[in-house]
Amino acid sequence: MGLISMKCPACGAVLENVDESREFFFCTYCGNKITYEKQRIEMTGEVSLAGVATAKSLLARGTNALEDGKYAAAAGFFDRALDSNPQLAEAYMGKLAARNSCHQDIDLQKLPIRYTRMDESQSEDDNMILYRRACQYAKGELKEKYEWINGPYHIAICELHEATGNIQSLEKQMKREHDLNESQKKSAVSSAENELKYATENLASCQRSLKDHKKWEWRDIGKPIVFFIILGAAAFFMLSRGNTGAFTLILCGAALISFLVVVIKAIVISGKISKSYQKQNADKAEERLTRALNNLPKTQKEYSQYQTQMAEEKQRFAAYANSILQPLADKVQMFKENS
Repeated sequence: MGLISMKCPACGAVLENVDESREFFFCTYCGNKITYEKQRIEMTGEVSLAGVATAKSLLARGTNALEDGKYAAAAGFFDRALDSNPQLAEAYMGKLAARNSCHQDIDLQKLPIRYTRMDESQSEDDNMILYRRACQYAKGELKEKYEWINGPYHIAICELHEATGNIQSLEKQMKREHDLNESQKKSAVSSAENELKYATENLASCQRSLKDHKKWEWRDIGKPIVFFIILGAAAFFMLSRGNTGAFTLILCGAALISFLVVVIKAIVISGKISKSYQKQNADKAEERLTRALNNLPKTQKEYSQYQTQMAEEKQRFAAYANSILQPLADKVQMFKENS
């Protein structure tokens, strides 16, 4: 006896918890009488299983597909075999081999894949689940064979593979840091070279501007100098002739005044030149060039020292990596020879 749900043909209401053992009942919504009829279908005769694949035949076909390298087809055969017998250890191991593209299950021993968890905190992946099921249902020599696959040789291979991956990861990280630092050092050297080039060109430009400015400022001193030369020569001539009259004294006074005018004008022009922005720019450009000349060798030296430091660090890292990987490689070789 069981309880079922039905739909009233009169009002369409859904009737819950109807006793299927009763021949009729009434709708609780409209009162309609509902007759419950059950049909019984009986089959007589014999059912033939000829042509139906057995778990054993599916296992054999999966093994053949595995050997032929048809891994997807092999996995399908092993799945069908497990549908027939969920405790078929060979099918679990076959699926594991197909999943990892192995022609036979013993090839799994050579793969750097963990088949068991390293500790309880690690979650199982599909490889681990298939291997655990295979070992769980295997008996006798087959169980020993499967456990041997995950033996010392295989564990040593996994340890070497994981250590190699860690070393490569560290090496990539070190290379990224080295490339970044080297790029910064090279950029600093390039900037120092460009700064020196610019400072040299800027100083030359400022000196040309200052030279032009000096020519412009000194242009007005020509006339006083000419007057001084003429008056001085005339006074000297008169004095050399022994003429000390009033005219000679006037010439001497005029020559002296013109000389004072030249001196004063020269002092004023020199002051104006020293305070001009052309002179200030030239002084700044000269200071900048001096700094650039001092900075470039320093930057080049730092870059050279960094390259030497990185070369030594690479050697130390190579020695460290060898100290980690070589013992593991020797361990793998030892287990391989003793297998």
